[in-house]
Amino acid sequence: MSTSVADDAARAVNTDRNLAVRAGLIGGLLGGVVIWIYEAIVWVGVQHLMPLAGIPRNATGLVFGKDVQDALGAIAYVVGTGIHFVFALAWGVAFALIWPYFRRRG
Repeated sequence: MSTSVADDAARAVNTDRNLAVRAGLIGGLLGGVVIWIYEAIVWVGVQHLMPLAGIPRNATGLVFGKDVQDALGAIAYVVGTGIHFVFALAWGVAFALIWPYFRRRG
């Protein structure tokens, strides 16, 4: 079977994109964990702004407001954790996809 240069190029682009998405997901997950460690050290330990258990719940309040956070009760912890990691993963993938452009640009 013969393959054309265009087919090879398309495969390379898809492979690069798949690798970028994978790197972005790994980086986003790592970033989400690091952010929580930072919040635990600074917000909870140093500044005493909230209890340690309040970190996941806080994301719900930041996105939807304090009233929704209070109305959700314990579910606010699950929603907040989801919000936190969805945003972290999305930013990781977005950054990984645009990084090659800036790298080529110099």
